[in-house]
Amino acid sequence: MMRLWRTFKRVLGEASIADMDAHTADDFAAFFKDKVEALRASNAATPLYDVPYRLTPTIAEWSIVTYEEVENLIGSA
Repeated sequence: MMRLWRTFKRVLGEASIADMDAHTADDFAAFFKDKVEALRASNAATPLYDVPYRLTPTIAEWSIVTYEEVENLIGSA
């Protein structure tokens, strides 16, 4: 609960220097580096997902639709 009030005070500009945590950019980088390493380690045994290849049409191959077709699609959702 105290942390919540400290956050409110900081947002409102009422926090003293002693209330603020002194985190550096290096601390920030280390936190995320450690987080990524932990996630990779916890998922190391998970088999890779084989994404099937699917041929998709290019924009030049799209067909023209009417206003009514679009309206029907939206209305059916």
